[in-house]
Amino acid sequence: MIRNIAGQGAIQQTMKKFGTSWLVLVGCLVGVGLLSGKEVLLYLPNKLSVAIFALAFCAILAWLLKFCQSNDVFSLHQLCKRCFGKLANAVEWLVVLCNFVCIVCGLSATCNTLRSLFPLPYPTLEIALCAVAIVVLCNASKFLPVANALSVVVAICLCLCLPKSQNVVENVDTTALVVYTLFSVAMVVPVVGKVGKTCKQTILTATVATAVFCIVTLLVQSRLNFGGTPILLATTPIQKALFCTSICLATTTCLVANATPVCQYLQDLLPNTPLLATVVFCFATVLSTAGLDKIFALCYPFVGLVGALFLVASVTKKDCKKCNLSS
Repeated sequence: MIRNIAGQGAIQQTMKKFGTSWLVLVGCLVGVGLLSGKEVLLYLPNKLSVAIFALAFCAILAWLLKFCQSNDVFSLHQLCKRCFGKLANAVEWLVVLCNFVCIVCGLSATCNTLRSLFPLPYPTLEIALCAVAIVVLCNASKFLPVANALSVVVAICLCLCLPKSQNVVENVDTTALVVYTLFSVAMVVPVVGKVGKTCKQTILTATVATAVFCIVTLLVQSRLNFGGTPILLATTPIQKALFCTSICLATTTCLVANATPVCQYLQDLLPNTPLLATVVFCFATVLSTAGLDKIFALCYPFVGLVGALFLVASVTKKDCKKCNLSS
């Protein structure tokens, strides 16, 4: 009986870790860029592009998780050290820069989308979103997992209650698809070590995370108003309320998830986390005014390039065993 109870406890603990692991990965992928419809329009406009993305990204994610497990890599710094050796600090700085770029993209996409419904003056929306993000950031262990789960649930509920669109896009832009796949790789790079440490089912974790992301993507894709504003076909008060809730939740998780490594990296310069986060968000707010199309055109390829660096480095370093990960 004692063994049975212990076995049940171990199974429950494993399931809990597995659930947390794929949810963390989904939280890195399902952001405001996707829910606003912008990413779908630019990178995943049809089912074929989603299918190709799913196969490529799932394979890469499973590889990275397995790579981290096999090499006892449990943090971003260790991953950089393992893949890039003496260049680890420079590459880690690049990843932090990617996080900041994603904060800018998130703010720009959210405020551009919400202003189509609520034409509030700049920077009213930016201040409100950043204020909420700072509160969550300071209590990330309590609020972020809940916000991640709610973001996905509300996004699915939103799409299910919206009318289906009649738009059809048949062409697949190979270049855009490659950029977005590598961009998504860069998005999960900061957490693959931690996920690989807590969850041993690498292929299953990668498959479930990719599947959930693709389900949300296909739902958003089928509800898009191509060429319209707002992009999603939200017309009734309930639909608009769900739309705003979904966007705000996704933005909060995006800002917090990306601001956390930025603040950790800069904490020696300014130990006060709320103040440091305020400075980071203020700078991002200023840059977010550059224009959504310009930001997407410049930032996504840059972040994708960093994702490509990690993919190539992990493949070429797979047989190298001499690497000091403790420093």
